[in-house]
Amino acid sequence: MKILHIAADNGGSGFYRMFLPAQGLRWLGHDVALSGTAPSDWTKDIDVAIGARVAIPEATKRWQQLKDQGARLILDLDDDYWNLDPTNAKAYQFWTPDLLDSMVENMAVADVVTVCSNELVRRMQERTDTPVQLIPNFLPAQLMAQPRDYRKDKIRIGWAGSSSTVHELKIAARALRKMADRPDVEIVTVGVPAPGVAKAGLRHKNVHTIPWVSEHSEYLSIVSTFDVWVAPYRDISFNRAKFATKALESSMLGIPLIASAITPYAEWIEDGHDGVLVREEHQWWKLLRQLVDDADMREEIGQNARVKASEYVLQSGALQWEGVCVSS
Repeated sequence: MKILHIAADNGGSGFYRMFLPAQGLRWLGHDVALSGTAPSDWTKDIDVAIGARVAIPEATKRWQQLKDQGARLILDLDDDYWNLDPTNAKAYQFWTPDLLDSMVENMAVADVVTVCSNELVRRMQERTDTPVQLIPNFLPAQLMAQPRDYRKDKIRIGWAGSSSTVHELKIAARALRKMADRPDVEIVTVGVPAPGVAKAGLRHKNVHTIPWVSEHSEYLSIVSTFDVWVAPYRDISFNRAKFATKALESSMLGIPLIASAITPYAEWIEDGHDGVLVREEHQWWKLLRQLVDDADMREEIGQNARVKASEYVLQSGALQWEGVCVSS
């Protein structure tokens, strides 16, 4: 098949929902291009177009043109843009009621809507009569082959996020500051400049900040140095519809994750077996201390997490994307 992926960004969303699926479909022998790399005449005779959150006027016009050409249309969503939190100011201001109405109209034009979480399936089924299908995020299986040292003398606790998620860091900031007082611990944050991390309450001499990393391969290389990964999230509607991406990344790399016990992390993690769940804010300090002090616990959880991650390898996920590309 000739498949065009129309990405909306080159960040994490574009990586998981466009770049990696395109790579997997190429492995299966399909003729695949991303919108930014397709030749000017490539869009003729397209069999399938996969568009990320199609809503702006230019994309909407092209969406209808592709429909008129007879292409099978797949509109992909990986967040609930109708329930954005005001702390994510940029997105909150961008997604106006008119744009959201346009996206609903473009879902109606599509042959199928794909989403990354069970909660998004339910919510989008309330907004469109178009079939909604779950396709989770995947990562290449090769990541699980990276060796890990669970018995290092200095433990690196890591957090990764962006300007849209740094507000969540406040939940665990007090516990992380206490951990940073220890000489055998260092805290590393990825994705947000130092002023933003400090504003979220994580100001300490042993906190090392790495700003936004545009290349996802570089990002994965950096976070692979974590010994313990923290994923604090508020229990709000927007977060409950997300995919547990930090669980996928940490599990692939064999890193024990300690996460807020909200959907979707409570669905992914079997507490104490392949991750650790925090139900009350005061528990962060106690549970972090347990993970840092117990190398056997870190190794057992990290290895069990890799078993879980084996269900989400791109090599099998590509078959799910291929299935949705085939007209029923």
